[in-house]
Amino acid sequence: GNGNNDVVPPVAQVLESREFHGSTDGLILLRLANKALGVEPAVVSKEKLKEMMEVMYDYIGGLSDEEVAEGISVLPGVL
Repeated sequence: GNGNNDVVPPVAQVLESREFHGSTDGLILLRLANKALGVEPAVVSKEKLKEMMEVMYDYIGGLSDEEVAEGISVLPGVL
């Protein structure tokens, strides 16, 4: 990223499922930034990662329940 609010495609369009299934939000963000924007995880500071997570949470917070649930499958045995 060049700091110019690069548009990042959805996770599933950039990462293979094994790269995000079961991972924490922070790891997913680091992998997404690396593959989509060419940002090496080692150069992302804790402050920058915190900022990235806040942006992600703000985005998700603005979606309807239906939008958030789109494409999500319940794990076997959860319900």
